[in-house]
Amino acid sequence: MAYGYFFSPSTGGFYHSGVNHDIPADAQALTDAEHEALLVAQDGGAEIVAGDGGEPTAKAPTRSVQ
Repeated sequence: MAYGYFFSPSTGGFYHSGVNHDIPADAQALTDAEHEALLVAQDGGAEIVAGDGGEPTAKAPTRSVQ
């Protein structure tokens, strides 16, 4: 399976092999479905962060009590 989307934990950014020619060495391949799920979570307020293994993870927003 050819992957188009990648996530780099060092930059915290997404890359696509059809657009980006310089993809960081630490970038991890994502399926289209994984990429879409992360974007949906981000649209819902989550922050995309690198997990312990460098994989992208949707972190729920923290709410402060005032």
